[in-house]
Amino acid sequence: HTIIVYTGDHAEAFRDHGQMGPTFSVLDEEIHVPAWIDAPPGTVSADARDKLNAARRSFLFHPDLTATILDVLGVWDDPGIEKYKEKMLGRSLLRPIADARPTPLTNCAGVWSCAFENWGIMQGSLKVEARAWDPSWHCYDVDVDPHEVMNLRTPSCQTLEQLATA
Repeated sequence: HTIIVYTGDHAEAFRDHGQMGPTFSVLDEEIHVPAWIDAPPGTVSADARDKLNAARRSFLFHPDLTATILDVLGVWDDPGIEKYKEKMLGRSLLRPIADARPTPLTNCAGVWSCAFENWGIMQGSLKVEARAWDPSWHCYDVDVDPHEVMNLRTPSCQTLEQLATA
């Protein structure tokens, strides 16, 4: 009767992109963390299990875990949380994954200061990012370029840059 959700809080750069440690950027080496959900038979419906398995092939974020946990607890459809769901970035992994929506990125928070401010946004496999010492936007297609070395200049990147700036 127990579902286990496992993840890490952040990754670590070890000279990747010339950086050392966490909180310097939102590049893959700092934000890509392991995660899995162990939902034994009987803890979720067969349909929810299928959706959860299908989510393995999607780009997922920590806020998705929050939404998924609320769904597991049976409160995701409760009208009492509708006004909060509108502001949530996450989506339940027990439901169909809709079109990829832009997700803001940072590994800085009010409770954990950063050595250097960093920010970005990701939609599908496209990611734009900037750092305090280099505030110009860099755009990557992480499916094609998982090491984030080819800065793209495409209309899709410009749209994400505008969203990130806004």
